[in-house]
Amino acid sequence: MEQLEKLSFALKRVTVVVLDNAPAHVAKRVDERRGFWQERGLFLFFLPPYCPHLNITEVLWRKLKYQWLRPQDYLETDALFYQVRQALAAVRTLLNIHFAPFQHGLN
Repeated sequence: MEQLEKLSFALKRVTVVVLDNAPAHVAKRVDERRGFWQERGLFLFFLPPYCPHLNITEVLWRKLKYQWLRPQDYLETDALFYQVRQALAAVRTLLNIHFAPFQHGLN
């Protein structure tokens, strides 16, 4: 909450902060301050409770499981660990995930 308060005073333009539904983010104290922050141009956007398509870790895990690992990689534990390490080491060099650009609609 303190960070959001500081941010709200430092804004030069309208700003949206995306938050998950962690208890600290949805606390009554945060909700009580939202009106003040909005007057200063700071808006909070809460993610739905479960949205794997918006979570980079979930996207990476899905790519790893269904595209980068082969069925034979699962036959032995050591082989699986090796292939997972190889795939993760190749992220951003040989293996890439392309996300669509974010369009916020605010100028």
